[in-house]
Amino acid sequence: MMPDVMILCGGKGERLRTVISDRPKPLAEVQGRPFLDILIDGLSSFDFRRFILLAGYQGDQIKEYAIQKKQNSSLHFECIIEQFPLGTAGALRNAVHLINTRSVVVLNGDSFCPVDYSKLFSFHKQRSADMTIVTSFCKEGEDFGSITKATDGRIVAFAEKKQKSLTPLINAGIYLIERSLIETVQINKKVSLEEEAIPFWISANRHIYAYPASYQHLDI
Repeated sequence: MMPDVMILCGGKGERLRTVISDRPKPLAEVQGRPFLDILIDGLSSFDFRRFILLAGYQGDQIKEYAIQKKQNSSLHFECIIEQFPLGTAGALRNAVHLINTRSVVVLNGDSFCPVDYSKLFSFHKQRSADMTIVTSFCKEGEDFGSITKATDGRIVAFAEKKQKSLTPLINAGIYLIERSLIETVQINKKVSLEEEAIPFWISANRHIYAYPASYQHLDI
């Protein structure tokens, strides 16, 4: 059975506020379609069938999107709207009860990076990973933070958007995470996945690995 997919849709999209102030960023239109459609079409081509949308800012629109998709496709959709800002890790913990599979694919709802998910799953399983982070590459000095890994792919350092990238590896915003790891996040507390949870898990010697994508990561 394919893992469930969680898509983070709760951000305010402040960088695009002057362009799409009437909707959350994942619903921004790209060639006449909501960006979420592009993400979900790509994922469903790998036989993912169950999607959990984690909403916050203008969350009613994300919920309505999920209802419409559920009515008009063979895919299954859930939507949960956080009652106060929980951060990316807090949002995952808030919705962990909706996960029906042992592991879950997590994506940012405002970025895109092509991934061969069958190879990602094999990589994750072979290493008995708690979490695998898909990595992409960037030009030297771009403001994406950076990831440092050992020769076996295990991540030894993770810096997220607080400084210029010191290595060509960056976080592509796609994760394969064991449900049990998400359950270690404190419930009903604002926690950042990138700035708090991942660095803590690395320091706690959890098995966090980097899987290299073959394409560049794109933000909308």
